[in-house]
Amino acid sequence: MIKFKPRVSSAISDAHQIEQIIKATGLSSRVAQILWQRDIKTAADAQRFLNPGEEHIHDPFLLPDMAASVERIKRAVAEGEIVTVFCDYDADGTCGGSALYVYLQASGVSVNIMSPNRHKEGYGLNEAAVREIDANDSTLIITVDCGITNLDEIEVAKSLGIDVIITDHHECGDTLPETPYVVNPKRPDSEYPCAFIAGCGVAFKLIQALSNLETALQYIDLIAIGTVTDIVPLLGENRAIVHLGVQKMKESPSAGVEALARVAGIKITSSLGVSFGLGPRINAAGRMDTAEIAIEILSATTRSNQLDEKAKALCALNDLRRAEVDKITNSAQELVMQNEYMNDSAILLADEDWNTGVIGIAAAKIADKFTRPCVLFGGADGLLVGSARSIDGINMYEALDAFSETYEKFGGHAQAAGLTIKPEMLDSLRQNICGYIDEHYDESAFVQRKVYDMSLKVSEITGKLVKDLDRLEPFGHGNEKPVVAVMNADITQTKYVGKGIKPHLKFGMSQDGASLDAVSFFFKSNHSFVSRSCDFLGEVGINDFNSKPQIVVRHMAMHFDKRLVDSFISAHKNQMYRQFLDEVTLDLQSSTSDMSEQEFTGGVSRQMDKSRFGMCVVAGTMPALNRLLGIDPIRDALQSGALILYDGRDYKSDNCVASAPVSGHRIVYRAGVGGFFDEQMRISYLEHAQAFFAPRNELLATYKTISQFAADERKTMHEITEDCGVTYEKAAFALRVFSELELIEVDKSGKILALKNDGEKKELSDSLCYRSFAALIEKGQ
Repeated sequence: MIKFKPRVSSAISDAHQIEQIIKATGLSSRVAQILWQRDIKTAADAQRFLNPGEEHIHDPFLLPDMAASVERIKRAVAEGEIVTVFCDYDADGTCGGSALYVYLQASGVSVNIMSPNRHKEGYGLNEAAVREIDANDSTLIITVDCGITNLDEIEVAKSLGIDVIITDHHECGDTLPETPYVVNPKRPDSEYPCAFIAGCGVAFKLIQALSNLETALQYIDLIAIGTVTDIVPLLGENRAIVHLGVQKMKESPSAGVEALARVAGIKITSSLGVSFGLGPRINAAGRMDTAEIAIEILSATTRSNQLDEKAKALCALNDLRRAEVDKITNSAQELVMQNEYMNDSAILLADEDWNTGVIGIAAAKIADKFTRPCVLFGGADGLLVGSARSIDGINMYEALDAFSETYEKFGGHAQAAGLTIKPEMLDSLRQNICGYIDEHYDESAFVQRKVYDMSLKVSEITGKLVKDLDRLEPFGHGNEKPVVAVMNADITQTKYVGKGIKPHLKFGMSQDGASLDAVSFFFKSNHSFVSRSCDFLGEVGINDFNSKPQIVVRHMAMHFDKRLVDSFISAHKNQMYRQFLDEVTLDLQSSTSDMSEQEFTGGVSRQMDKSRFGMCVVAGTMPALNRLLGIDPIRDALQSGALILYDGRDYKSDNCVASAPVSGHRIVYRAGVGGFFDEQMRISYLEHAQAFFAPRNELLATYKTISQFAADERKTMHEITEDCGVTYEKAAFALRVFSELELIEVDKSGKILALKNDGEKKELSDSLCYRSFAALIEKGQ
C-alpha cells in the first residue's frame, strides 16, 4: 500500500522567517514555506536562490592544482604539443570533454578527443588508450570526469613521457595519482566552495581558468546538460550553471544541442527538458555502442545536414536503448514471477544476453515495481557484470560490501552500485544478500513511501501558485520539483486519451465545490479501475491548451467505496462468471465448510497483524465477494488500506482481496466453494444461480441465433447478449453448456471461435453444467 507522507514536517517552521521571505520575494506563503523547508531560512538566502547568475560562479583557482594545470597547458600551447582530452562515456563526461575540446581547438591547440568503450574497456583511463595516445605523439592528457582512481595507468603515461592533468569529481582513494595536476573538488585538501560540481563542471572551471568567465559561458549549455544528467545537487554554483545553461539553450544553443533538440522534437523550457529529453539521448551512445557520435554532435560548431543526420542516428540509438531496456525489464519480470523472487528481500537475476550498458536502468524499474533492491547481471568474458539499484530506506552498498571479497570488481553508493562476479557465485550471493537484508531491516523498509512538499485543497491550486513554484527552477537532484498532495478529492469526467491503447487518463478533480483539470500518464498500464475519491500526489502546472492550472498525477491512493467495488467487478466479470459456473458444476450441494465466519475473519486478521504482505483473500464469485464485503472486519480493513482490492493490472505485494490467487502471495484464504462457505453464502449461491440458469426453450432459441453467425465470425460475450436478447449471465451459462456438448468452441474470454455440428443428437443432460444448475434450482424451489 502506498503511504503518502510529508518530505519535511511543517510543524517546525518559523513563522517570522517565512514572513520575511514572503515580503522580500512576493512568494505565496506555501511556496515560501517550501524554501524554508529546503534550508533557505532568510530573505537574503531566498533572493540569492531565486536569482542564480554569473555572480554565483566561483573563482576557478580555488580548486587544487588549477594554477599548475593552467601553466602546463599554456606550456603545451607554446611548444606546439599535441593534447588529448580523454573523457568518460556518459553525458557528464562527453559534455565536459566536448566543451574543453572545442575551446582548446578554438584557441589554436593541436587537440584530439577520446572516450573509452564501456563494453570493452570499462570506465576510466586504460593502458591501451594511453599507449594509443603515445603512438599519436600526444604528450599531454587531460581527463574529464575520470582519472582519480587510475593510478596504474597514469604511471604508464609517466613512463612514456606523457603528463596527465586529471579533472574529476569522483571520490578520491587513499592515494592520489602521481601527477602534480589533480583538479578535483573532493580532494581532502580542497577548499573549493562547491564540492559537488559535476565532472563537466570541473572542465568548465578549467576553461574559465584558461580564459575568463565570458569565454567559458560560451559552452555553458553543454555544461548544464552534463550537470543535470549526472544528478548532482542543483544548489549553489550548480544551480547557477544550469540556470545560465538553460537560458542559453533557449536563446542561442550550440550547433549540436540545437540539432539534437530539434530532431528529437524537444522544446527546452526548463531543466526537466534536459533531464528527460537531451540527457538520455546523449547517454544512449555510450550505453549502446561508443560515445563517439555523441561527442561529434556536442563538439559541432556549425549547423549542417550532416549534423542533423548524426542527431537522427543518435535518436535512433536512443530508441534502441529504450527497446533494449524494455526487453530486459520484461524478461527480468517474467523470471521474478516464475520463480516468485518477489518473496525475497532482494532480487538478483542474470542473463548473459542482457546488455550491461543498460541493465542499471532495467534494475531500477524492477526495484520500483516490486519494492525490492535489485541486481541485474549481464555476461562478459566468462564473468557476470552487474548493476544494483536499491529502494528508499535500504543501503544496498552496505549489503553488497559485506560480501565484497567474493567479487572481481565492486563500487558504488547506497542507492546504486556495480559489481563483477563469477557466474557460479550468483545463487550464494542471492542467499547472502537476502540474509543480510533480513537481518538488518524489518518489513517497514518495503512499504512504498511517496513524499510530498505540501498538502493543498483543490481550491488552493491557482495560477499564482504555479508561477511561484516555477520561480524555484531549475529543478533536479537536491532541488526536486515540489510534489503536491491533494487528499480526499473526487474523480469526475474520466476519459482515456493518447495513441494506441489510450493509456493516459484525463479527469476532473473536485473538492468542496472547486474543480481542477488532472491527467495521469500511462494510467491504464497500472490500473484497471478507479474509486470515487482518492488521495493524489503530483505536480502542478499550466495546461497548454486552455492556460488553466492542472495537476499531473503521479500516484493515486484509492479510497474504498462502491465505485471501486463496481470497477473491481467489471474488471473481473468474465473470470468471476467462469468461476461461478465451475463452482456450481463441481456439485455445490455437497460443498461443506467447518469454518465459521469468526474463524475465517480471525485467521485473516491475525495474518494482517503479523504482516502487511503476502496474503490473498480469494473471492472468485459474486456471492463470495458480496458475503466478504458484508463482514465488518474485512470491510474495515479495506477502508483502512490494510487490505486492497487487487486489480490484476500490476503486481502488488500488499495483503489483498482478489478474484483469483495472486502470484507471490503464499498465504491464501478462500471465500466460496472449497473455502469459507456458510449457510448464508449457500443461499446467495442459489439466488445467483437462478440468474444464470436458462431452461431448454431459452437455450434452443439462443443456439438458433448463434447458428446464424457466419462460421468465421467471432463474437464477444457482450455481442452475444445483444444478438440473443439475453442477460450476460444467461449468455455465459449457455456458452458453457454448448461448449460441454461440443456444439461450439470458445476461447478463454468467451469468444466463439467455431460452430460444430457432427450430426449427432445432443441431450442437455449430457452437460454437467446444465445438470448441476438444474438440480440446484430444483432443490431450492
